Amino acid sequence: MSDTLSAESLGTSVPSGTETVPGSTSAPSPQDAPLTFAQGFKFPFNRAVGLLNILWIFIPLLGAFAVAGYYMRIVRGFTEGQHQELPRFSFWSDCGYGFVMFFKVIPIMFLSILVTSLLGGLIMTAGLPEWAIAIPNLAVNLLVLPMLLMNFFRNGTVASSFDFSTVKPVFENFGDYIIALLKDICLAIVFILMIVVIVGIPALFFTKNIFIADFYRRRVA
Repeated sequence: MSDTLSAESLGTSVPSGTETVPGSTSAPSPQDAPLTFAQGFKFPFNRAVGLLNILWIFIPLLGAFAVAGYYMRIVRGFTEGQHQELPRFSFWSDCGYGFVMFFKVIPIMFLSILVTSLLGGLIMTAGLPEWAIAIPNLAVNLLVLPMLLMNFFRNGTVASSFDFSTVKPVFENFGDYIIALLKDICLAIVFILMIVVIVGIPALFFTKNIFIADFYRRRVA
């Protein structure tokens, strides 16, 4: 069945994570096997027509919620080990999902901004150089917040975004986490370079933090 914007917009069922390819006979990856860079790169192109869903963002307000909801489903799929292809898009289901999740994520985002601001203020008060302000910002935004968001995307509750026990595996498996983080950065660079061929834009958006999500699957979920 062809996969166009108009066809996908007709779906109204509750969205799931990522659909399995019908008729696939490939065995699932071992639970502890990390997502490879090649798998991450190929993911958005295994069902390339799904990249067109980025165009829904041009619908004022509702489109942004729909695309955001779709992206969060993609990440949730990676936390569950589902990374065969881009899932099917359902405008109203994804829009509603994105709308609800947007308001649920506000508390943890507010807390992260508050914490980094307070730490930055303490650094300035202590007379430390201005560049030192970047230290708490990097610590919160690279080591703490990503895992809280992965747990939030996986469970969908406000309480799950404040489950700081999910951060502990980052420091227990620091090398593994840094590798996942570097993979995400390198993949983003590759797709940024591919922006000249258009597909780099949706590929960049729909694969953001997929290696961190995979780390969550292996070390937390």
